[in-house]
Amino acid sequence: METIDPKLQSAVWNRVLGAEQDAQEGETVVTAEEVLAWMQVEKDAWARYRYLACKTCGQESAQLRKMAETELCHFRKLHAMYYLLTGHCVQVQAARAECTTCVSEALRAAYQGERQAKRIYEQAAERWPAMADEFYSMAADEDCHSKAIRTMICKRLT
Repeated sequence: METIDPKLQSAVWNRVLGAEQDAQEGETVVTAEEVLAWMQVEKDAWARYRYLACKTCGQESAQLRKMAETELCHFRKLHAMYYLLTGHCVQVQAARAECTTCVSEALRAAYQGERQAKRIYEQAAERWPAMADEFYSMAADEDCHSKAIRTMICKRLT
């Protein structure tokens, strides 16, 4: 008969008891399906900003490339969260960025997406306190992105 390592056994019981306490407190946790959906949104935003960076030039292009990299970092954070929830890694393909002749209209849609993502991450922080710092950080990034996009749109419309 194999003996169980006391440290491993203690870790298992801590997880079990921690899950029971969370359920008893009525805490709503983020689901793996939600995290997967957010991963897709971030990957799509990464592709969209890379595409728009190619359609613009100068400072706008550099800002959009930087925003694309930030979205990719968000994707990686969410992927780590997904792994924590499920124990599985997934492959998420970015949707092909829509070809557009009006960059201002694409930026307008991106602005709306950034505002929505900020709200979603702030709500997720309340639902999953263990990851609140990460969610609030991503929400702050999304807020910065929306402000940068608003500035780009203002410059284009003047």
